[in-house]
Amino acid sequence: MTGRRVAVTGLGLISPFGGDLVDFFARLLAAESAIGFLRTDDVPRPLAMPFVGCSGFSAEAMLGRALAGTMDRFAQLGVAAAFGAWADAGFSRADTAQDREGWGVAWGTALGGTLAYENGYRDFWQQGRERLSPLALIRGMNNAANAHISIQLGLGGVSMSHTVACASSAIAIGEAFRRVRSGEAPVMLTGDNAATAAAIAAEAGIDDYRAGILPGDKAAAVNALKADGRRVAMVGDGINDAPALAAADVSFAIGAGSDAAIEVADVTLVRSDLHGVADAILLSRATLGKIRQNLFFAFIYNVLGIPLAALGLLNPVIAGAAMAMSSVSVVSNSLLLRRWRPGKR
Repeated sequence: MTGRRVAVTGLGLISPFGGDLVDFFARLLAAESAIGFLRTDDVPRPLAMPFVGCSGFSAEAMLGRALAGTMDRFAQLGVAAAFGAWADAGFSRADTAQDREGWGVAWGTALGGTLAYENGYRDFWQQGRERLSPLALIRGMNNAANAHISIQLGLGGVSMSHTVACASSAIAIGEAFRRVRSGEAPVMLTGDNAATAAAIAAEAGIDDYRAGILPGDKAAAVNALKADGRRVAMVGDGINDAPALAAADVSFAIGAGSDAAIEVADVTLVRSDLHGVADAILLSRATLGKIRQNLFFAFIYNVLGIPLAALGLLNPVIAGAAMAMSSVSVVSNSLLLRRWRPGKR
């Protein structure tokens, strides 16, 4: 196995120019405008404002009346586009043989279900709370669209929503790309029964779990993941975890765990909190970044100063001060790590 990861992609599109990809790009390259005017019948003064809308999109035609009725407009557009991307990638929603437990959704929205909230407030004030739809709040939630996509496509992996005013889609795509490129995927190995393992995995958000694992099998599972080209970090606290901890690329022991696990592990977490694993990884990344920066400070003075000194253009006093500044820069930059706090990338 080479360990290389491949992302099979499809493109789905619902736009003011319609949902046909070829036609959309042709009209986009022709610099056509899709801007129109949104007109309201507000009392006492009607409103007209520039607006870009998907007037040709029919949610009931694409999603069916029952499904479309459970969503706000923004979620309808997102789910329809996801269905298009799914088909464009060559997948079938009717294919239940695929194992989609590790498949996830990264979704971006600027405002979420604003229309649902607006209609809900109007119904509440005009008709009373008895006439307020029980779905009013659910329709408006910013993560409603990615939840619907996960449910409709049977995806059991991470489902995330990014809400940013102007760049939500770019952030969602970037986060999805980062996860695919890094191959981040937690795996839980436990000797407990399948029912207990499933409950804990669901609570922790872990898609890949393996129950009834013997101590020797844990080490074999770690070695299998490494043979698949992955870099494996193992977290354990018991004596039976020691072989797997030793086999992993990097290992973490829980501070309240057994002496055998602490002795074998590369890192010991003082707090019995798994959030410490993520904090340790982030801190190591921050430290590595500082090392790279310090190498720059260490070399830049020499790169600039040695040629000048060789040509006789650098006063020895200035050269000595530059070397001292190099050390000061490295030490000062390293001390900035004291400002690092858990949870910071």
